[in-house]
Amino acid sequence: MSLRAGLTLAILLAAGAAQAVPLAPGDSGFLPGTTLAERPDLAGQDLFSGTLQVRVPHPFWPEALVASWQVRQQVLRSDATGALLFSLQLVWQSNITPGDFLVDALWLDGWGAAATDVDYRTDLSGDRGPNFATRSADGQRLDLGFGFPLFSGNLTDDPHENGMPIVVATDATASANTGVFTVVGRFSDRPGEVFVGRIDGLAVPVAGPVPEPETWGLMALGMGVLALARRRHRVRRHP
Repeated sequence: MSLRAGLTLAILLAAGAAQAVPLAPGDSGFLPGTTLAERPDLAGQDLFSGTLQVRVPHPFWPEALVASWQVRQQVLRSDATGALLFSLQLVWQSNITPGDFLVDALWLDGWGAAATDVDYRTDLSGDRGPNFATRSADGQRLDLGFGFPLFSGNLTDDPHENGMPIVVATDATASANTGVFTVVGRFSDRPGEVFVGRIDGLAVPVAGPVPEPETWGLMALGMGVLALARRRHRVRRHP
């Protein structure tokens, strides 16, 4: 095997090992991007659609000078698995500050014990998806990093970029708007400094509802009826 072929094989193996999706607590992985044709399990019934607004204040007059984005979120029930899918997209809104803003990462908090399978959709609108994903050791945070940051020009007519829709497939069956969405990045006129903007109300998975006492009673009654029916069936077969 030639040196070039060996290097190519090593790169492919490393890339395959890096695609650690789904992400267990403490795991990291490379996000290759996907489509609905490649992942039919991402299709499903729309259970919830909503929009948040996240703002990153500039250090000078932060109430007036901000960069802002819409966070378009959606919760679907997968047609293939019956579990919940969480879709979200960062869409540029405005940047009324002295400098351009570069989005380096997105933090999504509130995932608890749910299993997470993270990627982004390349067959929908958007300029770029995150390249890397890390899940915190306690499982609560998904840290999605951009190898090339999303650009937000500091005037309405300047160039700006939107994120491609991120999708998180889970094993959850219930959700609530109790999570936190955070934008992490830099202002071009403040090199070396990190700025964040966060907003509550992100849709995230939660444990399914605990059955009411009446439900437990009906379940017990049903189990009792089944047991009685099986006993009568045995008696009839063995008089």
